[in-house]
Amino acid sequence: MESPGPGSGPAEQPASTAVLATVGVGKTFGGFHALRDVSVSVSELEILGIIGPNGAGKTTLFNLIAGAFRPTTGRIIFRGDDVTRHPPHRRLRKGIARTFQLIRPFGSMTIYENVVTAAMGSGAARAEATARATATIDRLGLGGIAGKQASDVNAVEGKRLEVARALATRPQVILLDEIFSGLNADEVSELAQLVTGVRGEGITVLVIEHNVRAIKAVADRVIAIDTGRVVSEGSPDHVLSDPHVVESYLGQRAHA
Repeated sequence: MESPGPGSGPAEQPASTAVLATVGVGKTFGGFHALRDVSVSVSELEILGIIGPNGAGKTTLFNLIAGAFRPTTGRIIFRGDDVTRHPPHRRLRKGIARTFQLIRPFGSMTIYENVVTAAMGSGAARAEATARATATIDRLGLGGIAGKQASDVNAVEGKRLEVARALATRPQVILLDEIFSGLNADEVSELAQLVTGVRGEGITVLVIEHNVRAIKAVADRVIAIDTGRVVSEGSPDHVLSDPHVVESYLGQRAHA
């Protein structure tokens, strides 16, 4: 199945019909407001890019969607159901998977064992989990090193392992947290093709990223977050040329 390119995804939908939405979400840690009144809706099969300076609240937003944190205010809606109070494992089994900026494999396990474990964590029986793991590892180009200890993977292998573990859960939505960081231009290009291919397999994608070229390559729509608020939203070109975004985050990289 040929995956659609950036800009060809469906238009944003109201929260009531979007595959995933945050409604007035806020998160406070003590007296610090990490997020303030963030409402974002994601359409079926859309690739949504999320950008912003360090500390803006991007990963906090992912933690709220995935269930690691509970919002101080607001709601998380997944396919019309309020999942705000659902724990992470329940959201995973509903179809929300994520990767982490700092990879978190089980270092004492092999790549293959890590992916099997992820599949079983989503509720798959052992036989189904092993079948998923084999297919996913091959899909991610890890078949030749499936027996390698996860503690020994390099940067590119680690990124692919993170994605493989998430995909093995058979998600409907996948949250990718800076999977392009630390990669060279060729590696970014390869991983960008993988991300657009994931959408071609029927998965909606949210991706946090600092790499401007990567965002332009994969995203249908971009939101920019600064100091816990959404400050710009629209096409990649629109957001990446927004004066507020340029001033607070991109600088000269907006023209790269």
